[in-house]
Amino acid sequence: MANQVDKPLKVLADAFKEMAVIVNSPSPDVSVKQFSDACSHLLRLFGVLEYAFKFVKLDYVEKVYFVEK
Repeated sequence: MANQVDKPLKVLADAFKEMAVIVNSPSPDVSVKQFSDACSHLLRLFGVLEYAFKFVKLDYVEKVYFVEK
């Protein structure tokens, strides 16, 4: 059976499902760190897709960095 390292979409989906629970709760406070950590899973997905998303990855990394600051 493949572990989570082999399934970047599963890890990404789980991270955003966790955030969805928080956002849909009576106290929808998602920290910037939690959002940034969830978004960082997209970087692994970009790595899997390699050149098809090279420029998308560069733009995305810049925007996530901006949000973190």
